[in-house]
Amino acid sequence: MKYKKSDKELKDNLNQQIIFLKRSFDTFDKGNFDEGIRIATSIRVLLHDTQRQKSLLTLLGIKEDLLFYDTAISYNPNSLTRQILLVEIQLSSLPNESRYKAPLSEGVPIRYINPKIQFETWWSKNIVIKDESGNTFSRKDLILNICDKEGGAHVDLNLDNNFALLSKKNLKMFQINKNTEILISGGELVSIRQIGYEVLRSLEDKI
Repeated sequence: MKYKKSDKELKDNLNQQIIFLKRSFDTFDKGNFDEGIRIATSIRVLLHDTQRQKSLLTLLGIKEDLLFYDTAISYNPNSLTRQILLVEIQLSSLPNESRYKAPLSEGVPIRYINPKIQFETWWSKNIVIKDESGNTFSRKDLILNICDKEGGAHVDLNLDNNFALLSKKNLKMFQINKNTEILISGGELVSIRQIGYEVLRSLEDKI
């Protein structure tokens, strides 16, 4: 017979995951972008249900009613250009100093006018990245690819082709004008940092 955790033990697990998130936020914000992999792993534990395993928030009975902050700029399906909707770009005149930045609570005001939304819309329906090849990605796409392929839960030799292009190529070049392009890496990981901000803020409203 398997041991069934009590509500108190599940709440302790939730508090532990929140501590993990905050610790990873601190590390990420000091410039260690690969900490985004750990952020993605905690988000997966909190939110992702499968046929065999339930997420922590589902086990606690709070996921179904939880509303989520959506800080992404609205996706424009008619635009032919790349859209990276959760992050902002901090340009610099210095070589190799331009970077993607998670706005957290300090982005442009339009990020914070959206009402909170149901989980499935926030998680798997809303597009948060469209790359230069036209591939689109939801929050779920980013989190699960990082966890299942790039070392969060395990490492896979075979990446999803669209995600491989996203992380290895399609977010890296940013065109300032017709004569100037700069290289910026880490757009998918910085997006995950912003997703982590949304998750924690949404949880804080609930608990």
